[in-house]
Amino acid sequence: MSRNERTLAAVPAWVLAALGASLAAQVASQAAWSPGPPGASDLPPAPRVETLRLASLGEPEAFARVAMLYLQAFDLGGANELPYGRLDYARLTGWLRAILALDPKSDYPLFSAARIYAEVPDQARARQVLEFVYEEFLKDPNRRWPWLAHAALLAKHRLKDLPLARRYAAAVDR
Repeated sequence: MSRNERTLAAVPAWVLAALGASLAAQVASQAAWSPGPPGASDLPPAPRVETLRLASLGEPEAFARVAMLYLQAFDLGGANELPYGRLDYARLTGWLRAILALDPKSDYPLFSAARIYAEVPDQARARQVLEFVYEEFLKDPNRRWPWLAHAALLAKHRLKDLPLARRYAAAVDR
């Protein structure tokens, strides 16, 4: 024991009693607290690109990444128990489109679309996201072709839709 430390016996009894009482109160309050039913909220509508640009304070690339983290973590955030496979995909693609407009050189929105949101069991939602990837590919084919190539693979093997896969592959081939 160093010179600056006191023994436990040197602490006044009332301080120890107060510490014990506060610990007991904390344990009792946590034992009595029961969480309510988990909430399930959907994504809010995507903000306009101008709003995102204004909120980025001159750092659109960094803000786009923060927005993607918000979007990707939305289904796990707070009390939200709605898995991303059940989100409103029209709103989801709106968010992805706005974030991609904020930082057109980023691969993150298309990566998330092709590798996370398109690989859900619901084929209608998967098709919606794959179509988003296709539309965005057409705006910058030289940079966005890997994501459409992945979309073609998903269309062929997961959706079992050969005409859709061929359409995507033909677009990449051009």
